[in-house]
Amino acid sequence: MHSVTDDRDSRPAWFVPSVADLVFLAVLLAALRLGRTALLNDPGTPWHIRVGELVWQSGPPHEDQFSFTRAGEPWISQAWLCDAALAVIYERWSWSGLVTAAALVLAWTYRTLFRTVLASGANVAWAAGLTLLAAGCGAAHWLVRSHLLSLLLFLLTWNWCLQYHRNGRRGIWAIPLVVVLWCNVHGGFLAGLIVVGCSLVGEAITAARAAASRRRVLGCASVLVFACLATLVNPYGWKLHEHLRAILFSSHIRDLIDEWRSPDFQAADSRPLEAMLLLSLILLATGRRRLTLFSLLHLVVWLHFGLQAIRQVALAAIVAAPVLGELTPEFGASLRDQIGRLGSGRWLDSLARRANEWTAEERAARWPIWSTVISILLAAATVLRLSVPALGIGAARLSEVRWPIRAVEELNRHPGTGPVFNDLNWGGYLILQSDPPRLVFVDDRFELYGREFLVAYLDALQYGPAWHALAARHQFEFVLVRPGLPLERLLRESSDWETLHADDTAVLLHRRMVPRLAAADRDSRGGSAGFAD
Repeated sequence: MHSVTDDRDSRPAWFVPSVADLVFLAVLLAALRLGRTALLNDPGTPWHIRVGELVWQSGPPHEDQFSFTRAGEPWISQAWLCDAALAVIYERWSWSGLVTAAALVLAWTYRTLFRTVLASGANVAWAAGLTLLAAGCGAAHWLVRSHLLSLLLFLLTWNWCLQYHRNGRRGIWAIPLVVVLWCNVHGGFLAGLIVVGCSLVGEAITAARAAASRRRVLGCASVLVFACLATLVNPYGWKLHEHLRAILFSSHIRDLIDEWRSPDFQAADSRPLEAMLLLSLILLATGRRRLTLFSLLHLVVWLHFGLQAIRQVALAAIVAAPVLGELTPEFGASLRDQIGRLGSGRWLDSLARRANEWTAEERAARWPIWSTVISILLAAATVLRLSVPALGIGAARLSEVRWPIRAVEELNRHPGTGPVFNDLNWGGYLILQSDPPRLVFVDDRFELYGREFLVAYLDALQYGPAWHALAARHQFEFVLVRPGLPLERLLRESSDWETLHADDTAVLLHRRMVPRLAAADRDSRGGSAGFAD
């Protein structure tokens, strides 16, 4: 029989796929299948591509260039470097290229998480289960945007902190270098700083009086200082931090954004999180092992963040999976003791022995040969524009159910170039697909527009007082909104507006006559009452 620690005898043949490779493949196929439309459903993806094009033309933007309501105002692109990469991929391989890139990032992220959970002491079955559960927690955020890279960088930071705590490995010193990249890719680098900060506190409260423990406290403190300094290595300097502060604390718009709301446990998307929370209670209550204060601190902090905001759930799951893995080695024995009295303990012993043998083989399989080969083949298929719709390869497209594809095609054919009142979720699509290019009324850059503007926009959709103030100020020539809204119904009944296009997704309306006295009206009104733009 193989022992858990006998890696030399347990080392599998190089050509046999490891469980890590199977996890990689499972996540990859799931992402590709979803990617046929779902990975492209984020309203910000199109404008991120347009920002990337601007980066290549003139460098990272410092002011808004996409809306007529905020044109020229200061604005920071926290994801400018990733946007530049998205623009290149989109230009050469369109939506399928973007989905391929996103699917590969996700697959490597969760493969790495599997190995992290395995290193925590979990057997191969527990490691695979916890990893796939964590993937399920984050699946709602599988979208083609820079936060996918942030997930991977977050996991690397967490993994290095864990290794440093457990055995003093020095990978933690790479974190400041990673942060230099991270702060130019996504604002999620703040989450990495929180992980290092929690590690510092965790080391301090669990450190023995041995010199090695004190050195780990000093090491975490040094890494945190260097990582904070590294965040200044970006085109915006300290203004990036002010930008993020405005989003997180002072913009007063978080309650208007779904991803900043707490998870709804009545929704299907929250089922994996519910399962992870219940599993945490079971393992903490029945497992023979106890968590160290280091691990418990991280688990409590990130479960708190995950319960506060939907957008933090994926990060909370990445932290929780290795921590729960620490509790699993003694769980089988505890369960056997409980049910062994009923004569059902033998099959548990047999399963445990087989899992231990398999785990020893998996820990010895360190080279990601199959995952690398699959990545190369998928990249080659994308470059060559091969299509395998059954696997989701080369089949990515924007969904006509979600995006106003036909309506914008009609808008592009219309000679009018006046301002458009548009649905917030379609602003990014207009920014990318309008031909000739158009400035939009609003898009999903909430921090740019502010709460008062967004509240007025929501009131305008209901044909409230804000609509009349906005119409008087901007003299909209077009309205592009979803069918069934009060604004859409009432404008279609008005003789002042004609319908250029209508389907189940979008309605495009055109004003029959644009008043020529807009400037005089605006001056006489002194601006739009009750609305600040």
